Amino acid sequence: MNDDSRASVFNGPVETGLRSLTILASAFPSSLSLQRLIVFDYLAVHSDDIDGGPSGIHPQTPNRGAELLVRRELIQAGLRLYQSRGLIAEEFGREGLSYGATENSGAFLDTLKAEYARQLRSTADWVVRHFA
Repeated sequence: MNDDSRASVFNGPVETGLRSLTILASAFPSSLSLQRLIVFDYLAVHSDDIDGGPSGIHPQTPNRGAELLVRRELIQAGLRLYQSRGLIAEEFGREGLSYGATENSGAFLDTLKAEYARQLRSTADWVVRHFA
């Protein structure tokens, strides 16, 4: 099996979808546009870029600001994955397309016990509280 045929776990649809799901669960019952999700995802990953923000869930890397340019497709793939499992809902409104958590999202996230998931939930709550 070559490297191109394997699904990426890190920064692939599984991880980016989990981050989006966690952000949407923190914003529940509100929904968020794709653009807002892209920015919130960056802020959740690099929350330590903000004065007074919690520790980022990923290490600080040089030129990380450019990550905003490549997140759209990754986040869309993650949204589709978790939407196919009934954990994210697509909503059409006056403002256009947005995404929201479903009634099952919180229960699913409650089953995750890893430190990464715990820190992600805490950071997502902080992002939504400060920037929604």
